[in-house]
Amino acid sequence: RMLLGMDDASGQRVHTIIADGDPDKASHVTTYVPGTGSQPSKMEGDVERVDSMSGAAAKFGAQNPVTIAWLGYDAPPEVVNDATQSDYARAGAPALNAFQDGLRATHEGDIPSKNTVLGHSYGTTVVGLSAAESQPLEADNVVMVASPGAGVDHARELTLAGVPDGEQYKHIFSTRAENDPTPGYSNIPDLIPGVDRHGSDPTSADFGAQ
Repeated sequence: RMLLGMDDASGQRVHTIIADGDPDKASHVTTYVPGTGSQPSKMEGDVERVDSMSGAAAKFGAQNPVTIAWLGYDAPPEVVNDATQSDYARAGAPALNAFQDGLRATHEGDIPSKNTVLGHSYGTTVVGLSAAESQPLEADNVVMVASPGAGVDHARELTLAGVPDGEQYKHIFSTRAENDPTPGYSNIPDLIPGVDRHGSDPTSADFGAQ
């Protein structure tokens, strides 16, 4: 393991970033952003997912894959009341964007790594909003798993560095299990007070992703 970051700058919760190898020397780097309820004291499951993702990448031909568990934001503590708000994602998006910039800046060698950002559950809202900022997200691909919404209504609203406008759909992937309760909040009526709509279901055809 490699500890890439630990801080309590928010004054509320420790932020932790752990990789299963050195991303500066990797051929493929995946940044995994977990969702509601995630915190460093409960990272065992996230680390197991990191191992699984690196193993899958190697199986499909990645020469030296590294996966990072990015708990660099204050995730919503609970689904009810907390995960229905976008404030957590809006606060975390700039930090994720800056982290991806750092991965590009510190990478060693003449060949850039293939960088993927994968969000799970509420983490997809963080990822979506980071790619919807004025500065493109430094990633070659984005993957959304069990998303309650990416903070936008269409894939064309997301910008990835090096991906021409209009071709975002080729690099954005979304999936969920049949029994998953998401897409979730995109179906909540506007009449319910205090609930943010996190955008369209990224697995729908209208969203325009893979």
